[in-house]
Amino acid sequence: MLKLPALLNYVKDQCLEAREQTGLAPETWAALKTIEDTVKEMKDMLREVTILELEKYGKEGLTRNDLHMTVQSAAGKYDFSTVPRWVELEKERKKLEESAKLAARSTGLFVDGVIVPAAVYIPGSYTVNCKKVKA
Repeated sequence: MLKLPALLNYVKDQCLEAREQTGLAPETWAALKTIEDTVKEMKDMLREVTILELEKYGKEGLTRNDLHMTVQSAAGKYDFSTVPRWVELEKERKKLEESAKLAARSTGLFVDGVIVPAAVYIPGSYTVNCKKVKA
């Protein structure tokens, strides 16, 4: 059985310290990003064998580390690119979006003699962008 609580408590303590000593925050953020990427990679690596193991337990699933796990199918989606009318409407939608964005940045936009209503710009929130430095 993995001993997660001690490791997680250590990471949590480091984050709390970084919040108090703001100079540590970027270093701690970078460490968390590395942990996040590593965990994602490990989960991807284990996905198939975990599904195979969980299938043995059927709909009841399995509980480990206070988590109940079952196999679940991700939602599928339709591909409408084979529907000519949909493709045509999608092109029109993209043109309309571009016109509405342009109208939002100007005092008014006319297309074929008709004023284009301006789109409303909603700014995003700030976040921390992390990219791997090439060695």
